[in-house]
Amino acid sequence: MNSGEINMEAAREVHPLKSIRCIIKKPITAEELLRRIKVDLK
Repeated sequence: MNSGEINMEAAREVHPLKSIRCIIKKPITAEELLRRIKVDLK
């Protein structure tokens, strides 16, 4: 877990084989966070 800005292009260069799909921008509601977590657990 991290807080702050992220350069997606640089992240993909560092971790080319990993799926970077779990980036959530703030602010986020508790309901939306729970929805995203449930989707990722499937």
